[in-house]
Amino acid sequence: MDSSDIQQFESILLNTLTKNQKDLVFYKMQINADWSKKFLYITDNIYQITGITSNEIKNNYNLLFDTIVEEHQVGLLEIANETLPKNLPYSYNVKIINRNNEVKWLQLSSTNLIEENEKVVVYGTAIDITKEQEAKIVLEKTNRELNLLNNATDVLFTNFNQQNLLQAICEFLVKEGGYALAIITEMPNINEINSLQILAKFGLIEYLEKLKINNDSSTYTALDTTFKMLIEKKVFVSNNLQELSEERPWHKASKEFNISSSIALLVELEENKNGILNIYSRNEKAFDENEVSTLKRIVQNINLRLKTFEIREALEKKSYSLNERNKELQVFYSVSQIFQENPLAFEENVSKVAQLIPTGMQFSEHCKAKIFFNNKTYGYPKFDETNFISKHREEMLFSQNNLLGFIELGYILNDEIKDKYATELFLPEENKMIKTVIKIIGDFYERFLMTEELHTTAANLETIFNHTSIGYALLDLNYNIVSCNKILQDNYGNNMNIIFKVGDNILNDISYERREVKRTAFEKVLQTKESIEYEMYHENDEDEDKYFNIQVNPILDKLKNVIGLCLAVNDITEKKKKEIESIKISNELVRRNRELEHFSYIVSHNVRAPLANILGLNEIFKNNKLTKEQEIEIINAIGVSAKALDDVVQDVSKILQIRFLNAEVKEELCFEEIVSTILKSIAKTIEDKKAIIKIDFSAIKNYSSFKSFIVSVFQNLIVNALKYSKENTIPEIFIWSEIKNNKVQIHFKDNGIGLDLSKYKNQLFGMYKRFHSHVDGKGLGLYMVKMQLHTLGGNILVKSKPNEGAEFIVYLPL
Repeated sequence: MDSSDIQQFESILLNTLTKNQKDLVFYKMQINADWSKKFLYITDNIYQITGITSNEIKNNYNLLFDTIVEEHQVGLLEIANETLPKNLPYSYNVKIINRNNEVKWLQLSSTNLIEENEKVVVYGTAIDITKEQEAKIVLEKTNRELNLLNNATDVLFTNFNQQNLLQAICEFLVKEGGYALAIITEMPNINEINSLQILAKFGLIEYLEKLKINNDSSTYTALDTTFKMLIEKKVFVSNNLQELSEERPWHKASKEFNISSSIALLVELEENKNGILNIYSRNEKAFDENEVSTLKRIVQNINLRLKTFEIREALEKKSYSLNERNKELQVFYSVSQIFQENPLAFEENVSKVAQLIPTGMQFSEHCKAKIFFNNKTYGYPKFDETNFISKHREEMLFSQNNLLGFIELGYILNDEIKDKYATELFLPEENKMIKTVIKIIGDFYERFLMTEELHTTAANLETIFNHTSIGYALLDLNYNIVSCNKILQDNYGNNMNIIFKVGDNILNDISYERREVKRTAFEKVLQTKESIEYEMYHENDEDEDKYFNIQVNPILDKLKNVIGLCLAVNDITEKKKKEIESIKISNELVRRNRELEHFSYIVSHNVRAPLANILGLNEIFKNNKLTKEQEIEIINAIGVSAKALDDVVQDVSKILQIRFLNAEVKEELCFEEIVSTILKSIAKTIEDKKAIIKIDFSAIKNYSSFKSFIVSVFQNLIVNALKYSKENTIPEIFIWSEIKNNKVQIHFKDNGIGLDLSKYKNQLFGMYKRFHSHVDGKGLGLYMVKMQLHTLGGNILVKSKPNEGAEFIVYLPL
């Protein structure tokens, strides 16, 4: 049998063996001394892979070689040059593009035999490993995307202000994401689109000089991703920048710098202010569906992190503002105390006030004050000679618009406040504080003058009485009214439903429950010859809260004998309301801080577990000894943990939407229509359980509120009632409305399994709290209900016992 017969026999045998083996090809190739190549035979199933017949390949070696991509052609030649002279076997994976323009991967393996005349005969196999290679590529890409998402979280939580975070994200995307360039720009006014403000950038920044965005409709194209982002506020991807036929500057630059793909994503910098994250890649079709999903997730996390900065800054501003207002209120209180403790030592009191005023300013340690009053100067002795960085002056206008002086403040030049000088040094609230101090000084000055005049002339006293903002009454020793001014009647009497008349005993005009308190105060002043002061609260017929400061002063003759009483009544309603509002703001800040701390703890706890799972599984996956089944199992487990992580992010998004109520408008709602719509949406569940649901909204049918919140609350409570029904018992749910204690009450009562409130009452509306393991759920429904009702100004209570059903009562403000 000669060599040609043997070769023919081998070919027939191998073709028979591979007839049903599409993925395995046998071949025999001869390489001559001049490196020309020829296939002696190749099994016919090569056609299934390449679309080229075995006869074509035997007649022209290059037909098969040319299907190999250029990069792998070079690699194959290099390994052949190295192994053939040494008669060594080799194995090499190549990527080919067949006649059907399909991408295939082949594993080429060979053994060599050197014959006479330096000919080399290569026996080899070509195995189609396309599926395995594609799976490997997908796995590597998935792994990269997961690592990118995980590492992005580290970047987010190691940067604590917006600018640092944006720059760190750009550097991260280029260094770890492998992108050519990342920039973040602030979204401008549409009329100023040609002047984008770059907030952060990293990578191929030379490319930025070539970027041009033209909003001229005649030159605008669908591939201007940044411009489209500005207009439509969507995610835009361009995976073919270098294939553009246009020669606009942007496209020219893409070719010059080998930029093939780009993506633009919306970044929520702060409320009502957006930005754009532009990412550029040198890879063709870099931004596939999974890549875009990963980047969108990263941007969502960026937005959440930026929102925490915004919340923190808002809280800091509120806290700072609250502290400043408290300082100002303390000044009001202290100034009043100074004059009340010794009302006759007026000049001494003004001097103390001049020293006290700077304590209410935002940079109190650098502030000085002087008061010029009645041709005398009080306060900082070197005020006029000191080099001030800024001054502020308020005139002192009192009764009949007489100018009696002014209060002047200044900030001394100091290195500590040079940087702060760019901000407004004298705040509007501080200006109001100074004006209020002037009013207090004026009130006490008028009281001081009145006291002096009281000893000399009743006429002058009458004038003062009728030209002051404080209500006065002069009483004799029996508490009969000797004189009273109009302000007393207008500001005090009308609110208390009292008409003051000269000659009337003032105790008879006062309500019975207050009468003994007044009598005791009058008697104490008569006995001690000292003034007393107190505050009182009253709600008038218009349900308006009124607060009054009341002083009872003794009237002394020249021998220091008490000859009567002076009753001074000052309306301090506005001052008290500010104090009450300040306390409310402080308490609300404390409550919100606690709520945010609790919220942060729960979210971080629920993020940590799936994230730890993903990282752990990733480490296991790096083990090259895993079987294919183990790799698939690990990939599935990573997917489950990623889904759990995504669920947490979605939950946080829902909660933040409730915390920061959007622009939804209140509308008139019909309770019966809302319940009817909900019941239709869950009709299958109701039918399966044969549930009986009764409703009665006769007490109150309609209510104005945010529809999405009311629907969410009702649906959660109805679905829960069905979900936690008893086995072998027809569920019965009764929903009705009523009005009690000026509140709308909606009751949801069921005959379900109930719960033990003695155990779970304090946890019932907590985040991720569940109390029955036999029913699916995440423990978020009642938490969302509680939050939504609080946002609406309402509340919810529950009555329940184990196996005796439950009743949830929703309270809404009228």
